[in-house]
Amino acid sequence: EARARIAAREFKPDEYSSFSFTDYSRSFEKQNIELGESVIDEQGHATFAMETPAGLMPPSSLGAAVTVTVLDEGGRAVSAQLTLPLHPYPFYVGVKKSVEGYAEPGRESEFEAVALDREGKPLTGRALEAELFRVTWNTNLQRDERGFYRYVSERREESVEKRSLLSGAAPVKFLFTPKDMGSYRLVLRGVEGGASADVNFYA
Repeated sequence: EARARIAAREFKPDEYSSFSFTDYSRSFEKQNIELGESVIDEQGHATFAMETPAGLMPPSSLGAAVTVTVLDEGGRAVSAQLTLPLHPYPFYVGVKKSVEGYAEPGRESEFEAVALDREGKPLTGRALEAELFRVTWNTNLQRDERGFYRYVSERREESVEKRSLLSGAAPVKFLFTPKDMGSYRLVLRGVEGGASADVNFYA
């Protein structure tokens, strides 16, 4: 018999290690999938089928830890495990701020975007959308269910500007201008496919 445990996994090809391929606003809870039972053939092989659950929107990629348990003729159980990549998106998008450190309010900041296939190779002609958000925090005094008062901070994001991009064989450079001092989040999305990634920075 076999079972799989699906967990979040970061997509990060070595050649693009400075890019973010993760949307940290998304989350994914581990899932367990029973793959059923099978019979070993004369060559000692058994086949199990696993389909990626539909509608998954994890922060990045996924990995499936597959555990197979075999019973020998004496009824003893022997188990082995391997981890396989599981791709919920047809391609991935990556984004980075070209220069590390703080941005300067009122001046253009340069960013770079890529679209990669599941093997980490660049894809050209993919429609992308970049959106800049201003991040603020509001802190309020609230009463909890036990009657105690405590301060609660709520994160808010305000869309500042958008850009439409087209992926190329090399990273595509584009500009945004943070107008005020504060915290910002830049989100890059694939217009098709569902993948997104973000970077956070200060100005």
